[in-house]
Amino acid sequence: MAEEVNNKTLFVHRLASSGNLFPTAKMGNVDLAELHPVGRLSPMHYTFIQFCIDHKLPTVLVAYLDAFNLARTPEQIHHLLTSGHLVVERSWVQFLLLLRSEETLFDASLVNAKLALESKNRVSVNSMISSSAKEKRPFMALGTLVFSPVSLRGMLI
Repeated sequence: MAEEVNNKTLFVHRLASSGNLFPTAKMGNVDLAELHPVGRLSPMHYTFIQFCIDHKLPTVLVAYLDAFNLARTPEQIHHLLTSGHLVVERSWVQFLLLLRSEETLFDASLVNAKLALESKNRVSVNSMISSSAKEKRPFMALGTLVFSPVSLRGMLI
């Protein structure tokens, strides 16, 4: 088993095939609550989240985060995105993480616009409607503003 822990793919495969990838009580003598605790990030969580990112497994990633009650608050999401434990260069990962909290829906909407526009740069509401943009996207801008922390009425005043 020590060899499998060093080979992360093999270890994840063993946990999954034995039915112990998601929360359960014990696997033999190993207390899995310490290996991957519910509600708190651990090295195993970082390893598996990175595994999902590297292998483009968004559905498994969301199921895993739900099962272990991870990335539920803006602080936890920000920590995952910026801590340096993960290589999160893909916009789809940012989008999925930001969707997990109501407070980060506006940021998720901006990342969604970036994905839709296939932009390499950060997208803003102004860039969606500016006259210098190649293609104006007023409806996309309006849809993004729906999730803004400031009301539409507040923006017009």
